[in-house]
Amino acid sequence: MKPTLEYIRKKYPLFNQWYFGGKLPDVPIIMSNAATFLGKVDYTKKRTLHGIENCNFKMRFSNRYDISEDELIDIIIHEMIHLYILYFNINDSSPHGQVFRKMMNDINARFGRHITISHKAQKGSMMNEQRSMERIAKSEELKKHYICIAELSNGEKAVVQAASTRLYELNRKLPHYYDIKSIRWYGSISPFWNKYPNSITPKLYHISADDLNRELLEMVEINL
Repeated sequence: MKPTLEYIRKKYPLFNQWYFGGKLPDVPIIMSNAATFLGKVDYTKKRTLHGIENCNFKMRFSNRYDISEDELIDIIIHEMIHLYILYFNINDSSPHGQVFRKMMNDINARFGRHITISHKAQKGSMMNEQRSMERIAKSEELKKHYICIAELSNGEKAVVQAASTRLYELNRKLPHYYDIKSIRWYGSISPFWNKYPNSITPKLYHISADDLNRELLEMVEINL
């Protein structure tokens, strides 16, 4: 199932009573298509007569992935533990420190839950399959690449991919970092280069002669 606002709003007050004694406040729940998180608590800090306090709480959940209902429940409770600690300004040793782990372990033991300190999908779940498909799609995406092919003094060749705004800078700096015989720049849209980072510093990467010769057939030389 994919998380929905209706489901989480329905479960929140129940979980508040069951697991937190009804002590948590009602907070806005916001859904998004985020790929970087499954759930999180947003808040701000304000200065009061009693010191710094947390306020303006919001709970955010991603509806990007298909997950089991049990996984979703554990994610909701995980974020509610965070909310409890933040709402009551409890000092913890880290975001998933001793206080968080004690509350998590107590709930798991008492109620048979499987909350963890990170939101990891169960092996073979739809979420894992979807993430795998997204990684494959990203690796096969067609986009512009700016590739430097450097021939070293020992005859070996190495490459670096650069953002379009860094071509001249890297072209100037590379000979100061490596013993280079020649430098040539090329443009390509081949997915082969997706695995190479867009470098902002002069760092060359190894490439096999077979891979380089194959890719060169489809590359266009750039004159700097």
